[in-house]
Amino acid sequence: MSWRIERVCGDAGDLHAVAVPEIAERVARVQEITRPCVVLGSSQSDAVIDHQRAAERGVSIARRRSGGGAVWMAPGDQCWIDLWVPAGDLLWVDDVVQGAFWAGESWSAAAISLGVTAVEVHRGGLERTTTADLVCFAGRGPGEVFAGNQKLVGISQRRSRDWIRLQTMGYRVWEPQRLLDILSMTDDRRSALERELHDAVLPLGPPEAVTDAVVLALR
Repeated sequence: MSWRIERVCGDAGDLHAVAVPEIAERVARVQEITRPCVVLGSSQSDAVIDHQRAAERGVSIARRRSGGGAVWMAPGDQCWIDLWVPAGDLLWVDDVVQGAFWAGESWSAAAISLGVTAVEVHRGGLERTTTADLVCFAGRGPGEVFAGNQKLVGISQRRSRDWIRLQTMGYRVWEPQRLLDILSMTDDRRSALERELHDAVLPLGPPEAVTDAVVLALR
């Protein structure tokens, strides 16, 4: 099957809540957002957000249907591509761990084409830590892409009987203090986490170049 490439722009919350494609075909949906947003995992407590600080800074709050910690998003800061695969497709893998490997491999090929070295796909299960439970990009999950200890690409999954939705994202700008500034914690805790997360992510290039490389790798 070939991929149908869609490009959409909108509110991060609306894009996370979008309905499944109407036709059973592979869809790669390249998504841009219109305003800064912190996206919480499906089971993450709303209490992790300092809602007053978020409102003062014009940051919206959304929730995705997959698990994990909070994710910072802002216009131009990331390359976000949702990959939809219908049941019966050759890429459909029942195992929740192995089912994300092909997506990681596509992103890995894209990163290599952009000049990133020592790229590897995480082929184990979810590795949880206290920091990763709070900030999604601090952890390791199936299919996610790394260069050494730095994360290049985060992947979350949502499965139903009819569809697999892999939400994939790489940053072009990584400034963890902008996320931490919205979270509810003491200034000392915020400073400590900023130091811990400073080199946790390796930013990629401009979103247009990254998107083109990923689409080429998928094909």
